[in-house]
Amino acid sequence: MARNGRPGNRSAQIPLNFSLKVGTRLDADAKVWVSHAPALNLYSQGTTESRAIEALTCAVHSLLSAAYKHGILEEVLQEAGLVPAHAARPANGTNDTVSQNELFKGRAFTRISDVTAGLELVTA
Repeated sequence: MARNGRPGNRSAQIPLNFSLKVGTRLDADAKVWVSHAPALNLYSQGTTESRAIEALTCAVHSLLSAAYKHGILEEVLQEAGLVPAHAARPANGTNDTVSQNELFKGRAFTRISDVTAGLELVTA
């Protein structure tokens, strides 16, 4: 029995690591840094560039956690074109990735970088 008097259930933790292209730019009018992950169509902001990226990473965590909780994680990942790292490179060794201009649809960002983060999903 668990401490709360209910039969204990076994849960498992599923690690999910991801790497996304993220664009950042300073919005001079609003005086904030804006971050954007086009693969998931998510935006966030922060007082500094690093805080904007950190806030965007939290938004990605929230989106993926909610998708997992509602049983649509695989659908969300597929729709975003995200694949397991081992499947990301074509077998012939060529680089068939989408250009950054296509990915960001011509939006002006000061910097485009790869953001890698991890998330632990818990099964009930």
